Amino acid sequence: MIQDIAPHQFKNEYMPVLPVNESTMFFYDGRRVLVKKENGNLVFPVYEELKGSLGGKNPGKEYTYLFTIDGRSFYLGEDVPEDFLLDYGWEDIRIFRETGPKYLCFAGITGWQLYRWYDTHKLCGRCGSRLKKDEKERMLYCPECKHMEYPKICPAVIVAVTDGNRLLLSKYAGREYKKYALLAGFAEIGETLEDTVRREVMEEVGLKVKNITYYKSQPWSFTDTLLVGFFCELDGDDTVTLDENELALARWFEREEIPAEYEDVSLTNEMMMVFKTSREKKQPQALYVKEAQTEYQTGKRDGEYTLEDYYALPDDRRAELIDGVIYDMASPTSIHQALLWQIFKQLSEGIEKKNGQCMPFFAPLDVQLDCDDKTMLQPDILIVCDREKIRKGKIYGAPDFVLEILSDSTRKRDMVIKLAKYAAAGVREYWIVDPDKNKVIVHDFEKGNVGIYGFEHVVKAEIFGGACEVDFKK
Repeated sequence: MIQDIAPHQFKNEYMPVLPVNESTMFFYDGRRVLVKKENGNLVFPVYEELKGSLGGKNPGKEYTYLFTIDGRSFYLGEDVPEDFLLDYGWEDIRIFRETGPKYLCFAGITGWQLYRWYDTHKLCGRCGSRLKKDEKERMLYCPECKHMEYPKICPAVIVAVTDGNRLLLSKYAGREYKKYALLAGFAEIGETLEDTVRREVMEEVGLKVKNITYYKSQPWSFTDTLLVGFFCELDGDDTVTLDENELALARWFEREEIPAEYEDVSLTNEMMMVFKTSREKKQPQALYVKEAQTEYQTGKRDGEYTLEDYYALPDDRRAELIDGVIYDMASPTSIHQALLWQIFKQLSEGIEKKNGQCMPFFAPLDVQLDCDDKTMLQPDILIVCDREKIRKGKIYGAPDFVLEILSDSTRKRDMVIKLAKYAAAGVREYWIVDPDKNKVIVHDFEKGNVGIYGFEHVVKAEIFGGACEVDFKK
């Protein structure tokens, strides 16, 4: 999702220090942001440019501190210097959903949320005096009547209503967003989030639900919202009674027919994809739903298994251990093996030509990703550049490069669970190869970029500066 920017580190503690030359400056005008693109990536002004346009003056106190990413500070600017408009232009904030790098898109939309709060809270709502910025926390206060204002955050629910193999999807009425989405609504005063789920589903589609289960949350700065996702099950009649003031339509979709593709931006899309790619008929439980139930029984619950249990599995059983959950792995198909060999061959040749110290490997090889006793993975292809991580019989720590080839039994695990695990562990680049759709998804975690390619393309490994590449036409 848009806030998942690992390995980049976002820190929102309020530390109102003066900007330095490398500090990023955000300028907004309504729904527009000042930005330019270089090689398809967003570029924002920095403080050094701003000082240059002002004849070397240092107006740092005039700008509002926002947050840091990887120690780099971000600030809210006010008046845009005229010469900035020669190099930069105004773009609609939709650009943050459509381009990269991902960490700058997240920074840009989070900055926009704070811009709107500052812009609409200049005067005290109680006495009309001008508000001032507090020096210790992100708060505005009135020096006259002592009234305080904090950033606007509105809790709302995203609701996946399921009925066996079916998922209820809707389209909003009178909104710019025209794709199918899950039901959603804001929490009202005096109700729990579970009550919000029941009320919103009844108000919008006239259905009763049961077994309401929390999934995960997401900050959604486009609407000042903290989204909280829930799965729930239909309770009774499935006839939809549409609230036409809120929705243009709502209908049931069989799992295989859900009109959604992986986007890596919104909680709604992730929940739709989790349901779509899960082969189980039961309700998803967060991200950790097994595609294949293991027959290995120890009396432990999911989340309690360790490497001791993993090593005790029968020799003929191929499995992975992820955060204390054991996942069975089906035997690879002939297409899977042919792809794996051809990709591994081309990557290996690229490394050899570069005379690099990196070592390529292919499955089955254990990877103790988190260096703990709760996770052991077997990626299809991996490249390790730190040879100290290469131990007898396994890799200890995060590889630099990982590639997974999707299958029916691993699709959700590779696209959701492992994606999050690899990003958090420090993998630099992750490729997902989808032979059913002739597609390759490249996650460049270092730059925060995501690229999607077809099998007609030559795809370059970014961590090697393009020196290693795979021609998928072969």
